[in-house]
Amino acid sequence: MHLLYYGSYQEELLQSQRAEALLKEQSVKMGKQYDAPESRAHILPFIKSFHLESTMAEMLEPDPAKYHTFNE
Repeated sequence: MHLLYYGSYQEELLQSQRAEALLKEQSVKMGKQYDAPESRAHILPFIKSFHLESTMAEMLEPDPAKYHTFNE
């Protein structure tokens, strides 16, 4: 999905209704997956990937291990 966001051709694709429907479908699908307990495995890689370690202190619960799901 990341490839859709870069370049002028990709920007044109994002403007189409078909692309919008696809992105919405994928977003809903991922949202459901990230409500599952197994999604906990994605929390730390996400934090590391986006270099969010220093911002965790701002969270209501700064310890990522205490979250039951990614969406939580």
